[in-house]
Amino acid sequence: MANVQQDFRPENIPVAVSGDLCSVGNSSVTATEGSYSERPGRFRPDGETPVLDEDHFDGAQCRVFKVTFSDGESWAIRMPIHMTGLAQQNVIAIMQGEVTMLQQLERSGFRWSPRIQGVSLTFDNETGYPFMALRWIPGSCLSWSPDHPGRDIRDKVLRQLAAIQLELVGCTIEDKGSASEFFERMIDGKLGRVRSGSLPELAEQDVHDQKALLPKVLYPWLENAPFAIDHGDLRANNIIVDADHNITGIIDWAFAVKFPFQVAGGLPRLLQLEPPTLPPDEVMQQDRKTFYDSLKRCCSMADAVAWMMAIQSAEDVDFRTCYHETIRSKGTHKWLAEQGWKLPHRQQEGL
Repeated sequence: MANVQQDFRPENIPVAVSGDLCSVGNSSVTATEGSYSERPGRFRPDGETPVLDEDHFDGAQCRVFKVTFSDGESWAIRMPIHMTGLAQQNVIAIMQGEVTMLQQLERSGFRWSPRIQGVSLTFDNETGYPFMALRWIPGSCLSWSPDHPGRDIRDKVLRQLAAIQLELVGCTIEDKGSASEFFERMIDGKLGRVRSGSLPELAEQDVHDQKALLPKVLYPWLENAPFAIDHGDLRANNIIVDADHNITGIIDWAFAVKFPFQVAGGLPRLLQLEPPTLPPDEVMQQDRKTFYDSLKRCCSMADAVAWMMAIQSAEDVDFRTCYHETIRSKGTHKWLAEQGWKLPHRQQEGL
């Protein structure tokens, strides 16, 4: 089983997106009138070769290039060159998952995710790597720290972000059963991977402790609440803003999952403690208050708003948030287990 190859040819990106679509398994995917068809075709009907921008942007898994066509249309070309050590079929499966998520978001009417122009989910193309072509979202990544930007701009961004999170929930909400059963299946799957040796960072007891704590973390009154899509990494560098700090889009949906509302309605990554070793400082507390107050002023989706406000304003929100992260992050799982399943600045949580 071959690992990700190193024969990367980014200079061939313009040619790759001007020719015929490459295969996605046994088919091809292209955008057609807002929907997707699995058939041979071209990324653009005119087959024009775009110009490749000199700059690129690196994320944890992918490198993003920009190409521009003569009519001014620009695309982001997302390529998983940082998924080193993975088998090619696993890289393609991860990319396919993100494609499926973006398609689902577009069908749901959510306005803030990138639109797919075409995909090439094969290593057998001109670039040597699979890629997604996404409509370019104008603007730049949000710059965010405790000292910058100032309060007025922070509040403006957070009010928009609260509305976007609520829209994401509203567009993707779905009844899917019990939250406990969903998380128990995930934890049991992790236990199987620990026993097989594929998660050497964790011990079986770490997983048993995680499962034992689950009933104490979940809200019983949300046990059968709907599920909704959670972005999973809604931090500053995935929020695109214009020069006036209007949000123009949300990028990098690689970690997005349809979760029980207890997660989907929780604090976005921008308002989480990283790392959660100290309590939220004054700036973070005010940021959270702005976000909370913005939700409170929403006039639609009364149930969802009430649930989000309760989840995000709970006294132990930081512990619950950290615990939920252990479900999908082995690093956070290992760290919180080493802390005795309590945050360093709080002593009442734990087993």
